[in-house]
Amino acid sequence: MNENWLNDIPQWTTRFSGFLSDIAGVVLVGTMLMTVYDIVARNLGFGSIEPVVELTTLAVVVIASFGLAITTIKAGHVIIDLFTRNNELRTNRLIDAFWLVIMAILLISMALLSVREGLTLHADGTTTEVLEWSLLTFYIPPVLGWLLAAFASIWIGVLVIWRRGRSQRPGDESLQQEE
Repeated sequence: MNENWLNDIPQWTTRFSGFLSDIAGVVLVGTMLMTVYDIVARNLGFGSIEPVVELTTLAVVVIASFGLAITTIKAGHVIIDLFTRNNELRTNRLIDAFWLVIMAILLISMALLSVREGLTLHADGTTTEVLEWSLLTFYIPPVLGWLLAAFASIWIGVLVIWRRGRSQRPGDESLQQEE
């Protein structure tokens, strides 16, 4: 078949992942503008943005976790093929599927631990210094990103294993069905 496995991923997953990625992009630009403004304002004697550290920390959490799902869906991770270069395409697909499932397990574990830790800190009344936000604010965004990336990883891993006739990545040399 000359179709791409990307077509088999549920549209809502791709759209929602793209939406999260867009949010991460806006947050990145906002963080850059806030940082530049803070530096210029301090140097001109206007003072600084007091919660800049808290806001930048939250921004980094959002950027890192919201971009993970779309990167997984589009197979945008760095791939080092030194050890798999001479393998058959089917073997490489199975290896990739295995690691995608492992990635999903790790992401789900991190999400569960993050929720537990965030809820514990929230229950204790722990807040940030300047804005006095609950620390749960810093735990929820990565959970959303990690769970969506885990879902995408499992979905892709299963597709790679069960639909061996399709290419593992967009851009692979062989999109033909294995014989």
